[in-house]
This record gives sequence, structure tokens and C-alpha cells, in this order.
Amino acid sequence: MSSPSPLRVSHFYDWQHVNDAMLDCVLAEFAANGARALSAPPHWTSRFLRDPAFAALLRQRLAHHGLVMQDAHAPWGTSWDLDVEDAARRPAMLAGHRLCLAMLADFGVETYTIHVGSAPNYTNGGVHTDSMQACALQTLEALLPEAEARGIAIAVENIVEPSTAPAVVASLVGSFDSPWIGCCLDLGHAHVIDADAPRTIGEFMPYIHKAWNNKVRLTPFTEIVRMLSPWVVTCHIHDNDATGDEHRLPGDGRIDWPRYLALLATCRRLKSVQNEWHPQTFGYPIGRACRCFDRLSAELEAARMEVTERQGHECSRCPG
Repeated sequence: MSSPSPLRVSHFYDWQHVNDAMLDCVLAEFAANGARALSAPPHWTSRFLRDPAFAALLRQRLAHHGLVMQDAHAPWGTSWDLDVEDAARRPAMLAGHRLCLAMLADFGVETYTIHVGSAPNYTNGGVHTDSMQACALQTLEALLPEAEARGIAIAVENIVEPSTAPAVVASLVGSFDSPWIGCCLDLGHAHVIDADAPRTIGEFMPYIHKAWNNKVRLTPFTEIVRMLSPWVVTCHIHDNDATGDEHRLPGDGRIDWPRYLALLATCRRLKSVQNEWHPQTFGYPIGRACRCFDRLSAELEAARMEVTERQGHECSRCPG
């Protein structure tokens, strides 16, 4: 069995707090600390749609610093999520995503992470309705031709609400037989609803109880990976204490990283991992993040090699 291709590592940043005059300073800091690639956050993808000149500027400045943009996060919220039900809004939403995919292709982006939609769960009693599911499927069907034409895989993300639970994501992406529809396995979000994580139901932050109408359903991480692994093309990595979505650097929360990485290593379609940290919230320096992900990616690569070797041994024992 052949070895998996080396994983790419890309970094998010709190770009909404960086004005254009400071752009070069932050890009230079990433480059000086050995970073190779960045992820486009929703702040950037939304800005591309209203300010095409910024996209041209960013391409130029990334090249100047020897950086690339390999992953991107779609605009999100009630106007952009897959399950938008407003018939008057849907044409503009679809057109915006198509334009975004076209602009991101000019950067060489390979994955486009997108949300199913969380907001309805906070007002409808924590229900993922048939209508929401149908709208989400229709959106993916409509965007698939553009994604294929641009060579960008749409990656549906698991979050922490009923409508964004791993089972819903698996149902959506499993409806397609295409390399251009996959999922983004968010480890931090998976940890929040991991039945084996070290916390009690009562410890959850209030917004999680509200999203589930006080009936939170947990899923062991092993089961989350089993459900999603056939479609995982990229991964958001961050840490938390299992009671809320904090976005700390790995090691600053309660995630059992050896266990999580060993399971993540079984996702054969995985081609990139993304550092989805919140540096401003926790005062994290860029250098620390780069060193952290250098170590983590090396550990993940070692785990992937172990999986490959184990599967090779198993295949060698197969008759015929």
C-alpha cells in the first residue's frame, strides 16, 4: 500500500483586527517563523466579494513573502450557510459562493470549508428539519459544478449544534459520489460533543444547552471519525476544555492529542490541517503557533505511516 501524500499545514489569523497597512508585518512574521501556507478566513472571503482589489493585493503580498493560500473558509451565517431557506436570498447566496470559488482558484486554494447552518437551532428548539436538510443538499448540488471546474473541494464542517452534528454532515456529503464534496473534520468541535471527554453535561457553556434545547446529545470521537473518515479532506485543529468552543492552541485544553491524532491518521483522503486558533483572545505569538504545528504535523505524519504499515501487513496476510 502506497504512503499517503505529505500533509499541508495552513494557519488562520485574526485578520479582522489587522488593517492593510499592517498586512506585510504579519505576513513577514509568519514567513520568518517557517510558515508556508495560510487559510483564508471568512473575513477575507467576504471581503473578496465586495473588494476585488484586495484579492489582487493579497495575492501580490503573499507571493512577496513566499507564502501561499491553500485552504479557505466560506462566508458563513444566516445569509451564507448551506441550509438557507429564504427563497429570495438563495440565488444571491449561490452566486456569491460561486464567485468566491472562482476568486480562490486564482490563489491555488484546494479546500473550501462551509457551514451547514447553526442559527435555526437556537430558535426552533434544537431541530434539524427536513426542510433545512433539503436546502443544504440543494446548495451542495448547485455548487458542485463550480467546485469541480475550479479544482476546489467543498468541505462541510461539523460544529456543535444538532444541524451541524457529525451524523448530519455524514448524511449530506454521503449523498454525493464526487472528490469535490467532502468534509472538514473540526477536532475542537468534535471534542465539545465527545462523549468520552472529561466533563459533565452540566459544565457546558449556556449557548450549547440552548442550541440543543437542554437535551445535548454526545458522540464518542471514535464514532465521529468512523462516520466522517471516508470524506475528510481537511481538518481544523484547536483545543478547548470540552465545555465550549475556545480555539486554543493544541496542548492548552483537554484534548487527548495522541488518541485524536491516531484516529485522524486513519482518514485516507486528508490532505491538509488548518490551525484555527484565536491568537488575540489568548495572546498567542505567531512563533509559538508555528512551532506547535510543526510538532503536531510531525506526530500526525508518524501516525499516518503507522496506519499505512499496519494496513500493509494486514493486506499481506490476505489470501490471494
